[in-house]
Amino acid sequence: MCYSYPVPMKKTLSRFLPLFAALIAAAAALFLFRAALAPGHTLLSPDSQIYMFAHWRHDALHQLLGGRYEVPTFDTPLCWLFPLNVASTVSYAFATALLAFGTALYLRHWKCPPAAALLGALALAFSGYHFTLFSAGHRGYFIMMVYAIFLLSAIDGMVETGRWPYFVFAAVCAVSALRGQPDIFAIWCGVLALYALLRLVFRIRATTRAARLRMAARWAAGVAVGVATLLLFGYPTIRYTLTDVVAGREAQIADSARNSKTADDSEEPTDDSARWDFATSWSLPPAELPELVCANLCGYDSGNAKGPYWGSIGRDVHYAETKQGFFNFRQHTIYLGAIPLLFALFGALSLLPNRTRKVPPSQRGDAPQRQGEVPHSAESPPLPEPHPADTRLVIAFWSIVALGSLILALGRYTPAYRLFYSLPMMSGIRGPMKFLHFTEVSVAMLAGFGSAKMLQNGGRRSALAAGLAGIVALLLLLAATLRDPAGLNDALVAMGATGNNTDTLRTILLGIRAQTLMLTALFFGLGAVALLFRASGRACPSWVAWVLVAAALCDSMRAASPYVNPVNARLLTLSNSLVESLRKTGQLEGSSWAGQAGGLENYRPFAETFNRHMPCADPRPGQGREDFAIQAAMHFRTEDTFRRWQLLGTRLVIAPMEEYSAMPQDSRQFTKLGTYAFTRNGVVSAPAGQAQFGALVLRNWIPNGSAYSSWESAENDEAAWAVLANPGLDLSRRLVVTGKAPECSRATGLIQPAVKAETVVGEADGNYRKVVFATADDSPEGLLLVRNTFLGFREVEALVDGVSEEILRADVLYRAVHVPSGRHMVEFRIVLHWWIAAAYGATALLLIAAAVALFRRPSNTPSSCA
Repeated sequence: MCYSYPVPMKKTLSRFLPLFAALIAAAAALFLFRAALAPGHTLLSPDSQIYMFAHWRHDALHQLLGGRYEVPTFDTPLCWLFPLNVASTVSYAFATALLAFGTALYLRHWKCPPAAALLGALALAFSGYHFTLFSAGHRGYFIMMVYAIFLLSAIDGMVETGRWPYFVFAAVCAVSALRGQPDIFAIWCGVLALYALLRLVFRIRATTRAARLRMAARWAAGVAVGVATLLLFGYPTIRYTLTDVVAGREAQIADSARNSKTADDSEEPTDDSARWDFATSWSLPPAELPELVCANLCGYDSGNAKGPYWGSIGRDVHYAETKQGFFNFRQHTIYLGAIPLLFALFGALSLLPNRTRKVPPSQRGDAPQRQGEVPHSAESPPLPEPHPADTRLVIAFWSIVALGSLILALGRYTPAYRLFYSLPMMSGIRGPMKFLHFTEVSVAMLAGFGSAKMLQNGGRRSALAAGLAGIVALLLLLAATLRDPAGLNDALVAMGATGNNTDTLRTILLGIRAQTLMLTALFFGLGAVALLFRASGRACPSWVAWVLVAAALCDSMRAASPYVNPVNARLLTLSNSLVESLRKTGQLEGSSWAGQAGGLENYRPFAETFNRHMPCADPRPGQGREDFAIQAAMHFRTEDTFRRWQLLGTRLVIAPMEEYSAMPQDSRQFTKLGTYAFTRNGVVSAPAGQAQFGALVLRNWIPNGSAYSSWESAENDEAAWAVLANPGLDLSRRLVVTGKAPECSRATGLIQPAVKAETVVGEADGNYRKVVFATADDSPEGLLLVRNTFLGFREVEALVDGVSEEILRADVLYRAVHVPSGRHMVEFRIVLHWWIAAAYGATALLLIAAAVALFRRPSNTPSSCA
């Protein structure tokens, strides 16, 4: 059987279904994000904040030509097309639309009718774990997933036609996906390789020997063009991934092993056990499996005021023994969707033998044309007859991937993960829950095939089984509303709820649970009714499929809506009395903030008022901006918090009013700046009785550019951290250089404090291209320590009075250069590689040529699919 049955759909819709899928997905995502699109607002996305888009807007050329791995992707122009707060929200809607487009394109290639292709496309675009990651701000994953799905269509084109344009598109998609999320894409490459191999084997078996020789010649030429494109476009990305990212992950594992303890906190774990704990953190607990079927059973994300998550996803590995670390940490749902799940089950069961009765032509849709009727081709052109073996192959492939990825997502809770962990390089993959992304892809594809099967004749037993499964799910969900959830009381205690707060929170969480159970039962019922109707042997009207598409989309949006938490981005530009106070005292330069005050979490953009000035260290390869602070917290073990802040370059400390009021007005470490409150008009000064927090200015702050006359060297980072953690080391007088260092003339004796260097050209002044410091007239010969945002993640060169100077690694986190005594101009600038621009330009021309070739020479090879 095939999916080329008549569908009462207009020809335009049938031909342009991927485009319509993209438009529907974009409209649905923008509707879901409507609160974040209000004037001055944006999504709360910790890993993708507004300053990142600001950085792209001002620094795009340097990002592309001076980076070690950046490549332009579909989201690159958004920072120029929209205001920054809008761009950071629209980027997720844009990625969602493109993902729906790619999925619909793939399913239409396999001759799924429009409604079936649309159901699969929207099921993947709004799948819980994938889509709600906008709450965490994982834009890299959204970018990767779009290109990963496009790769599926490229592989089909490569296998079926062997034409070189498909190899070019595949190479460009692979590099762009690798840039977005290297670890997940590395696993995805294994899935794609298996898919391509199976398709290729079946393709070869279905052709004659002469045809095989012709196709082999095409494939050889296509592979050569694809590899050339891969190297031309992706060499910096590939090199960065295989060197820096891998090295960074190994360093991260070593850090985790060094700072983890056993339950009694008395002995260090073995290297193997620490590596296993690191790799299997974020495993999917078996107790959380019901959320795949019913969204948000245990609340929403961790700390969400609408209903905090009380399950165990994100719990530290040894939390049960030590009661230390995260009780849980989740910023998403893992819901797969009731209707897509049912039709995915139907699609998988369709592989089993089914007895079908003969259906009269009047019900099949291929009855002789009656007088006066419009031929079906005027409505929707018939689809080519596919090869049944390829249809069954693809359905079987996605069924196996769905089951296998779900098992691997359990991680440490299943012996199967030990086998995966033992494979080369797989012990460096962290977070087995990542495999749920592959479960989502498989379920969406199977849902498309299953809903297509519903619209055709046959599959009565499969439909009956899937329909009964839906009825059972409906009954179990309704029955669960009558049961008190296990573990809720313990979770409330772990979350710190006491007194009346416990009863209130319990009521809220039970209400969320009951609501989602009943609503999910409703959607299971809708899908089950459609499947049981199909099992009765009667042809299913096409409008039923469209109703199911709308219902599935509403269900997915319902599950995702609690994660849309917009914040007021106008606080970035509104008046800020705290900043004005710092400016008046001449202490604004280099200000960064530390500490936590009540209400600050509701005004995240306020933090960017200081983070824009916050000095960025030079973290280990593959790590992000925030990792240097984490490194310091892990390695710099001291009770003197002020010394840790000094190392990190902290200038301002925000303290809750209770702590602030208990502090003296002045001390040798800080001075009080004042008390402040958040209002609609920004941050304003407020008396102690009305203030929400107080601000301290540290006295021992080290300027961004400081000339040191004394330092010592350490063999590696671990040895450097040991020296830095020594309470006897004065961070304002002495540096620690990792690796080879110039000879220090003041290793002993009186050591002078570091001398501040004047900032001649700052980041904004230099358009993120360079920073320039001028050392003081009385500056000693020594090392100039520099902290600046643009120094991280890119290749930088240093010039002292126009002469190139070697850059050293200082205090583990920063960079330094040797400077003579007296006044000198020290310039740090990004190294631009114009050959990268030439490679991007050549790749763009190659893509245009490939597109023209595909449009001018349409393939006449029928799809070997159904």
